[in-house]
Amino acid sequence: MLITTEVRWFHLGTIPDAIAQWFQQAELGQYLAPPMERQDTYLLVPRHEYLGLKLRQGNLEVKLRQAELGVQNFDSGWQGKVEQWVKWSGDSSCQSLAGGEQSLAQGTWINVQKVRSQRQYEVLPNRTCVAVPLGQSMPTGCTMELTQLTINNTAWWSLAFEATGDRQIESLNSVVDWVSSTHYPGTLTANCSYAYPRWLMASTDSAIANLPEGSKE
Repeated sequence: MLITTEVRWFHLGTIPDAIAQWFQQAELGQYLAPPMERQDTYLLVPRHEYLGLKLRQGNLEVKLRQAELGVQNFDSGWQGKVEQWVKWSGDSSCQSLAGGEQSLAQGTWINVQKVRSQRQYEVLPNRTCVAVPLGQSMPTGCTMELTQLTINNTAWWSLAFEATGDRQIESLNSVVDWVSSTHYPGTLTANCSYAYPRWLMASTDSAIANLPEGSKE
């Protein structure tokens, strides 16, 4: 079981060149993990924004939202909806769920292609953010990811922060505040800030027209 505190933003389209270059800049730290490409298969369950299920590389991952912490105003004008989640992972024997478990009969499995780049930061007691190699164990830290997504032949992209370990809210705020001060070429608003379960619903053809305007950038 893993508890995380997260904030995510989603936009239609491919990652703008200016944002891809910003993510690669040395000012964000010396450690930048190489992009990783994979396919995840998500269960879309309408009206269940608090629940996330996906098949990834032979494992079933289940995420349950524990708390909605509201809209956070970060430095440099960023706004995002912060949430706390708990995650479990099981082996591939759970793939039988995709074949018609009665409890999931209303859901639909959807393939999502991802190309994801990540950075990781340790947060010191004085709130200083120190770049560390991805995967390094640390008591307090936060991962930042920039991801190109393809769902139903439609391109989206996402910027996200995920804090783990101790003092998660402080860690998340420290990293996002610091990153937001590094000349990000754009704005991030609460209208396009939500977690994967809501994005899956929003990214269907019938829902795109009803998205907040900020999500259609």
